[in-house]
Amino acid sequence: MVATNGCDSIRKLNLSVNPNSFSSINQSICQGQSYQGYSSSGTYIDTLVATNGCDSIRSLNLVVFNSPVASFQISPDPSTIGNLGIQFTDNSFGATSWVWSFGDGVGISNVQNPYYGYQNSGNYYAMLIVKNEKDCSDTTFENINITNLNGIYIPNAFTPNNDGLNDNFSIYGTSIKSVVLNIYNRFGELVYKTSSNPPKWNGKMNGTGTDCDEGNYVYFIKLIDSSGETKVYKGNLLLLR
Repeated sequence: MVATNGCDSIRKLNLSVNPNSFSSINQSICQGQSYQGYSSSGTYIDTLVATNGCDSIRSLNLVVFNSPVASFQISPDPSTIGNLGIQFTDNSFGATSWVWSFGDGVGISNVQNPYYGYQNSGNYYAMLIVKNEKDCSDTTFENINITNLNGIYIPNAFTPNNDGLNDNFSIYGTSIKSVVLNIYNRFGELVYKTSSNPPKWNGKMNGTGTDCDEGNYVYFIKLIDSSGETKVYKGNLLLLR
């Protein structure tokens, strides 16, 4: 090069070339979620300007897992029948674990189809949270109205599996003077009868024979209360083991 004084000069240029950078991100989300604006499975390429002024390329490998769908039903409808005991039946899709909260501040369960006896009448919001094997979750609620049968408590399900919980079907009340209990199977056959007070059925044929099958039974109760009034109750009973 020609210098300002007319003489030749030599200038040395040290050139450093920064290479483009490339990074890959593997990410998984649950259905209904999004990651940096993406919400469906696929591979996404972004070109970014790095701090050194060069371009960088980032690859996002995104996998979206299906979420379960939470659903359940209760039996029977307590707002019309008035029983304090409720059978919760899971109808969820794609679930592998269950967390129940029965809305009274006390009862919780991890069983798929729990039975729960409310201690007081009232209005409760039961909640079910389900998850699948990918830890994706869904939540649903159900409003439950518990009413009282004029001081008589008749459960609608029991579990005679010798675990010390709900092993016997019985009726409860402080004004029962005498009572007769008949239990019939779905064919209309009498499987148990007692006049003991309070009555109890352990789920066996005649109370001492072989175990009765799981399923629905019908109870027929005739009682006399402390005032001498005769009352009759008839309803469905679910036997679970």
